[in-house]
Amino acid sequence: MVQDVTNSVEDWDDFWYNSEDDLSDWTNNLEMPIMEQSNNEPDLSSYIKEIETQAKKPLNVQLNEMKIAGAKLLLSLDKIGKHLDNILNEDKDAESNK
Repeated sequence: MVQDVTNSVEDWDDFWYNSEDDLSDWTNNLEMPIMEQSNNEPDLSSYIKEIETQAKKPLNVQLNEMKIAGAKLLLSLDKIGKHLDNILNEDKDAESNK
């Protein structure tokens, strides 16, 4: 485990405010950089377009598709939860082996 040697205000300020930029588009270390959207991430307009498309369908079809989408969402969340559990267990194992 890494520990702060001096824990002084000067060291803290030097680290956070005088260190080199972490990313090329980071203007300072106080604000997050503006990230460009990757091609695999839908933006707001694509969600709105999908909602408008769904709204044109009959209600029973919308309901059925919402059930399917909800089930897919739950499966995805379960998968994320399992990955997080694995990460936490690995961290616990690593800490207990020190």
